[in-house]
Amino acid sequence: MPTLILVLLFIICFPSFAAVGDRVSSQTLLINNVRVQLYQGDAYLYFSPVGNDWSTPDCPGTKFAYIKESEAGANSILSVALTAKMANTPVKFTGICGDISGSLGYMRITDISM
Repeated sequence: MPTLILVLLFIICFPSFAAVGDRVSSQTLLINNVRVQLYQGDAYLYFSPVGNDWSTPDCPGTKFAYIKESEAGANSILSVALTAKMANTPVKFTGICGDISGSLGYMRITDISM
């Protein structure tokens, strides 16, 4: 009986773990907030949407799209994001599901479209 419970628990939880590290795309939404955070000597840029969820089908509960400021293209992504926010134009992010520790709720940005 305990084995059956463990197997069922694994099957139920597996879809949420399968998304971490997958390439995903957000819905096209307005940017609500832009945040810069210093963490262990690096700066990270975070973007959250109106409604507080990027509605990324394969990465549930994605509240933040982020990129490390020192990564190639980060300044261009910031420029497009700020332009879109000021123009009240929705954006779509593509990236990798999860943060640097593998937690859901984040998407590491690889590109942005407006």
